[in-house]
Amino acid sequence: MERGNISVTDIATLLGTEEQVTYRIVLTSKDGNWLVHSMVLEVLPQPSMGWAPSFIYDYGRAAFLGGTIPGGVAQS
Repeated sequence: MERGNISVTDIATLLGTEEQVTYRIVLTSKDGNWLVHSMVLEVLPQPSMGWAPSFIYDYGRAAFLGGTIPGGVAQS
C-alpha cells in the first residue's frame, strides 16, 4: 500500500480518468444554503457490474445523497 500526500488538483485529474465514481455526501443547511459537511468518493479497482443505487434523503436541516457518476462529473 502506498502512502503519502496528494494535492486536490491531482485528485481531480485522477477522478477525470475513471469510468465511474461512487459518492456519498452529507449536506447541512445554514441560512438557506446547503453546505457540504462530509463527502466520500470511491473508485474501485475494477468497474462494478452495475451502478450503485442513488438516494436523496432530505430532512430539512440535513440531507444525505449517494449514487454513482462518471469520473468526469466527479472531477468538476
